[in-house]
Amino acid sequence: MLSDHVVIALAKHFEKQAKKARLPAGLYEVRETVTLELAGAIEKAPDVEYTPTADIPLVPALALLLRRAGIQREASKAILVEVMTEALNADESAREALEEEAGVLEAMRHVKEITAALPKKTKSGATKVVVVVKVVGTEAAK
Repeated sequence: MLSDHVVIALAKHFEKQAKKARLPAGLYEVRETVTLELAGAIEKAPDVEYTPTADIPLVPALALLLRRAGIQREASKAILVEVMTEALNADESAREALEEEAGVLEAMRHVKEITAALPKKTKSGATKVVVVVKVVGTEAAK
């Protein structure tokens, strides 16, 4: 069994190559003995705390907001449709212009206050791998 640091070194090294590799649809049998030589280093940063805004399920969160909006529900729905449509249709420069629109910076301050109040999560620190992988030999397995 390979050690964790060897598995991580190999995975990081071949990650880009694997993303570029393309196979047509089909079943491929793989049976090959590969001998590799690895040399390099792995640097693992400490775990970090973050606000998991990307983990928030958007549709259920909006549904809860509208359920609790009471008398403002219909007005809130109309505003959400308007601003979401605007944001979806905006290209990058238009998005920047939207952010500069009067009152948006103030509203972003409120959004930051909301996200700051959310529970934090911990994620694994970045892993930097600098490794040279040399294929020493390959042969079809018997």
